[in-house]
This record gives sequence, C-alpha cells and structure tokens, in this order.
Amino acid sequence: MAEITWEWPHTKKWPKFSGGNIDVLKKMFLAGESLNVNNFIKFYTDPCYYKFGNFPAVETPQMIAETSSGFIEACEGLHHHIVDIWEMPDGTVICKMEVTYIGHDARVVTLPCCDTIKFEDGKVKELRIYMDIGPLFTPEKPEKSNFC
Repeated sequence: MAEITWEWPHTKKWPKFSGGNIDVLKKMFLAGESLNVNNFIKFYTDPCYYKFGNFPAVETPQMIAETSSGFIEACEGLHHHIVDIWEMPDGTVICKMEVTYIGHDARVVTLPCCDTIKFEDGKVKELRIYMDIGPLFTPEKPEKSNFC
C-alpha cells in the first residue's frame, strides 16, 4: 500500500500565527484533525514525551499511536481553535486554544486547552496537553422538564 501524501493548507487555517516551530505545530494539529494517528506520530522524535491531561505519559511515537487509537475511534472529528501562541527563545511553544470534539452521535464538546511543546531538529520532543477531557466522556444532562 502506498504511503499517504498530503497537502498542508495550514497557512489558510491559522494565518495569524506563523514562523519557526509554530508552523510545525500547526501541521501537527492538522495531522491530528485527520484522525489518522500515523500522520500524527510522524511529528515526534523517538524517544519523546507525550502527556495528555491526567492520562499516563508515553515515551515513543508507537506508544502514542497505541494509547490514542481508542480515543480516535470515539471521535467523528476534532478541530483546534488557536487563541494565542508564544514561541520562547529556546524554541519552546506555548499554545492556548479551544478544541472542539464531535462524537459519532453528533454531540459537540468544546474544551479549553493549553499545550507546551518542546522541539528537537524540527520534531516534537515533548508535548504536554493541559486539558480536562472529562466533559467529553460525561453524558449530557437531560433538559429539565416542565411537565408536572
């Protein structure tokens, strides 16, 4: 099977933010939005450090793929809405955003998030995702009935 190649329309999605490691991060977010974990893990060094919320950290791209597969299968789609990005003098990037998740049941949940990302040779060496993902797994409360 031929490897998937991809156009990167990242400058169209987040035109306000660009340069250096920020462009790598934007491409990685788009790879995540593809819901194809193999696209996503290409952005990581081996070894790496990947920590999503309260889930245990993993240390290789393959471990990212293995621990993400169930989560990806639960999503119909996801979108990153970047609010602001800061690139530090050492190349570390801090990204403030909201992430919208769409479930197979058409439920839409948007959650605040802040990532810190360290790079090495143009790849992600460390990603720490600060997000409470709990609301994604909490069923919606039924609307209050006016029936007496």
